[in-house]
Amino acid sequence: AISCSSLSSSMSNTLLERARLSLEEMDALEGAAVEALTTKASGAKAVSERDHLVSKASKEVQERARNLKRLYDQSDLREEVSSFRGSAVFANFYGALKDTREYHARYGDALDGGVLVRSDDDAADAADRVRREAESVSFSGGEVW
Repeated sequence: AISCSSLSSSMSNTLLERARLSLEEMDALEGAAVEALTTKASGAKAVSERDHLVSKASKEVQERARNLKRLYDQSDLREEVSSFRGSAVFANFYGALKDTREYHARYGDALDGGVLVRSDDDAADAADRVRREAESVSFSGGEVW
């Protein structure tokens, strides 16, 4: 196992990538909630399960929004974004792209600064995970359907 302290935290586009991934996951979770709300639920149990899914998706979106706010407040992110402006924009972009490729070639899906570096498929996986968790809600048996 690779410890977080042994990984490079100076990867040039890590903060932008985290922000992008958070936004994608928020979009996928919102889509899951909208899909659940637009699907007609028949019966009290189905309505309750749907409400659990929407509640869980809403909490996940709120958590990602808080994380995104913390990212936006970091001066490192502002510096990173400003490096992609001006006359050297292409040189900075391709330098960051090279750093990213080298980093992923070396560490793959390892932890970066305590956060798992994830693929684009994880946005859809987050929505699927919320759906599975909502389906696994257990009831006490005292409910009347």
